Amino acid sequence: MNRHLVLKTLAIGLLVLLLLVPLALIQGTIEERASYRMQVQQEVAATHAGAQVVAGPVLVLPYLETTTTVAQARRDGEPAISTRSEQRTVLVFPAELAVEGDVQVELRRRGIHQAPVWRAKALTFTGRFEAPAPPPAPPPSPGTTVTRVAGEPYVVFSVSDLRGFVATPSIELGGERVPFEPRAAPPFDGPAVRARVDPKLLAAGGAVAFTLHADLAGTRELSFVPLGDETRVALRSNWPHPSFGGRFLPLEREVGDAGFSARWSVPAIATQARASLAAGREAQGERARTPAPAVMDGFGVRLIDPVDIYAQATRATKYGVLFVVLTFGAFWLFEALRRVPIHPVQYGFVGAALAIFFLLLLALSEHLPFGVAYGLAATACILLIGVYLSAVLGGPRLAAGFCAGLAGLHGALYSVIRLEDTALLVGTLLLFSALACAMLASRRIDWTRFGLAPVQPGG
Repeated sequence: MNRHLVLKTLAIGLLVLLLLVPLALIQGTIEERASYRMQVQQEVAATHAGAQVVAGPVLVLPYLETTTTVAQARRDGEPAISTRSEQRTVLVFPAELAVEGDVQVELRRRGIHQAPVWRAKALTFTGRFEAPAPPPAPPPSPGTTVTRVAGEPYVVFSVSDLRGFVATPSIELGGERVPFEPRAAPPFDGPAVRARVDPKLLAAGGAVAFTLHADLAGTRELSFVPLGDETRVALRSNWPHPSFGGRFLPLEREVGDAGFSARWSVPAIATQARASLAAGREAQGERARTPAPAVMDGFGVRLIDPVDIYAQATRATKYGVLFVVLTFGAFWLFEALRRVPIHPVQYGFVGAALAIFFLLLLALSEHLPFGVAYGLAATACILLIGVYLSAVLGGPRLAAGFCAGLAGLHGALYSVIRLEDTALLVGTLLLFSALACAMLASRRIDWTRFGLAPVQPGG
């Protein structure tokens, strides 16, 4: 066994393992910076308004149901009378619900980080409520009397964060404009507002048209819960990078540099939102907890940053070991082919330059576009390695060849981290190509004499 080859391999392997330490520290720095950015976004949401999930409006008809039971006479001859009263509600969902809004987005900066906040100045809900029939009375039973007293009807409207109301919302019912009040508004268990309804509008029967106006603000996301027989939502915005999510995707969408527009249409038969909300009403004398609108069926849009520098820096750092292994492998083959010895210390300097590339990339990308930061960091490190290798290898020609190879490796890495669906395929093909080149270049090397003086003819 060639002792020199074994020692050289062990030394290079130890260097690779040692370089894992700075790579791990750089990865931790990336996670720390990403966490700080998330903290900044949360602080902006805390001082502005958070993501908004809108549900409603819903017409609520409360009534007090009193059950009187007359039992058998007591010993003194008087009958035993028991009375139980329960507060109940009838929910009337919109027969039609159409929502239109123009969502204007601006960036709020905190230091070097920014968070998109939005404001829908003219968010309009139009539709109608069908006057409901009185709830059926329970079947009569001997000695039992049930009476019902209607309460004051109201319309309830729910949002995730009440601080998002820039102005007091209002609703027009039967030609009368009624402002909302921030009062407890069952059946919603979370933040909601309510507006009183004139009982005379409902006494006449038929349909009651409504128009609800809201000036609403939030951060990063706007979603809706479909509570109408047919819920139609049309949104426009100046943000060019929307991410449509939830249980329903838009039927139509247009996305361009100037912004986006989208249109949804969701029938009641396709969603469980009504059933989830109705489950929060009083049932059999017990109050069930209403799920928050955020956990009911919904849909909407999220304002995303298409260039997440920390995600791309993380993906680049994951290839750090591959960078080092491929570069050290090229050096090793160069030693074998050209018989130019390279000391392990020189391997270490080149490996350190490769590792510092990722930290330089992170630092520059926080202030420059990611592509520009990547190009500057790669150029700086390649030039440093080239100047160093020109002395190590005894001339600029060989150093230029290595720099060309490193430039190709950095270009290939940039292509991989910019890809999404085909990143694994392209990365695997690059590895296969590198292995094939190494095998073909070294197929005539006598590894048993690696590092030994060449045998002289006749010696």
